[in-house]
Amino acid sequence: MPTSVIRAAIAVCRDALHWRDDLRTIFHAAGVSRQLYSRYDQPGISKARISRAIFDELHEQGAAGHTIQRKIIEELCGMRKPQADAPDQKAGAEALAELKQVAQEQRVLVDPDRAAATARQAAEKRRLQSLQERQATIGELRLEFLKLVQQDASQSAQRRGYDLEKQFARLFRAYDLDYRPSYRIAHE
Repeated sequence: MPTSVIRAAIAVCRDALHWRDDLRTIFHAAGVSRQLYSRYDQPGISKARISRAIFDELHEQGAAGHTIQRKIIEELCGMRKPQADAPDQKAGAEALAELKQVAQEQRVLVDPDRAAATARQAAEKRRLQSLQERQATIGELRLEFLKLVQQDASQSAQRRGYDLEKQFARLFRAYDLDYRPSYRIAHE
């Protein structure tokens, strides 16, 4: 987790929250264990120091700790405004805005609109590629069919039938349809 994001999150804990119980609730909801939180929840320790110490311990835990850090950031970014009891509403609002901005810049928090737009672009690109591949396959099949039609009648009708069946199989695959090839029943 980038230090700029951690620093901004600590500022939110300090300025946008008023009660220590609210800080505890956010951290527990994100996955911080009660044992870890209670280690730093002492009367003389401020919310900023509690959050800094917990972020440090989570960093030392590796991937599992990073996941919890990300959830804490998401929880804090979910706040629309500072708590009503926060002493400095302006500082709390600025801290929230800074956290959201830094988290998006560092790609810790993805803007849902941007993520949706990126997903739509990727889906459209896949769809266009699929259409191009299908058109190329159909062009190849058209040429093969014309060759098949122009073949001599001297070639076995059965052989030409099998070749036509192979073309049907490719055509079905081009349109993502199930195709069941020819088969024989045991008593035939």
